[in-house]
Amino acid sequence: MCPLVNSNPFPKGKTAMYSNKNEENRLVAKARRAARRVGLRVCKSRGRVYIPNLDNFGELMLVDPKTNAVVAGARFDLSAQDVVELCAKYETA
Repeated sequence: MCPLVNSNPFPKGKTAMYSNKNEENRLVAKARRAARRVGLRVCKSRGRVYIPNLDNFGELMLVDPKTNAVVAGARFDLSAQDVVELCAKYETA
């Protein structure tokens, strides 16, 4: 087996169950709404997460749409829950 290919097709505890995909989509939508409230945009990685890459962990990134600058998660390493928590901090600041 090629050492670059992860033997687990569902990394980070994700499984092939249908309900988990719905749950993940629901959390990403919640993160997008939270980011929109504070004037940011969420970008989701389109890379293949089963091929390891140093600059792409297959999750989310927060971007300022006015300047197109990365606010957090430059390596697509934020989970949806991380995005919601960061946006809550921006709301209170």
